[in-house]
Amino acid sequence: MLKDTEKKEKIGAIRTRKLLSDALIRIMETTSFESISVKTICEESLIPRATFYNYFEDKYVLLKYCIQVVQEASEPTKISSLSREDHLTKLINNVIDYILKNKKIFQNISRTNSNGVVFFEIQKYLAADITDKLNEIENRNTTIPPEVIAIYYSSAIVFTAKWWLETESPFTRKDLVRYMELLIDQKILFGN
Repeated sequence: MLKDTEKKEKIGAIRTRKLLSDALIRIMETTSFESISVKTICEESLIPRATFYNYFEDKYVLLKYCIQVVQEASEPTKISSLSREDHLTKLINNVIDYILKNKKIFQNISRTNSNGVVFFEIQKYLAADITDKLNEIENRNTTIPPEVIAIYYSSAIVFTAKWWLETESPFTRKDLVRYMELLIDQKILFGN
């Protein structure tokens, strides 16, 4: 669990979190996530191991923090303020744009991470975001629970993007986003 995120952070805490997350991302360019240790992250970031544990319980929580920071930074408009129809389109664009911006890292992650933990963490983060958005909607006219819908669409978004990256398919970014938008059934999501 991420520690002390509710309090207003001091500049030192912000810097420490940034150094640790930047170090993890740099290391993932050449090393599988499974092989990375907290010790390696601390050596790369020049942050003492004891300090690491003041901020994160383990490397998985640090990874979740990295995903959260990326999602927040890639939202020029707060996603929660978008209409329900635009919400998933914005998520799709954010995921594709971030993967393209960090293509080398994601290609290495895809190649070196046998169990796909990084992509599963991204998928879980998106599923929580979609679930929250669906739970905000009053009078949804569908019997499908929000969690089921969220898992379905977040998996589709993340793993279609992963496939697109791995295969270097001939589809452009614009094509991929358009195809994914067409596959989103608004009736399943919101009813009516």
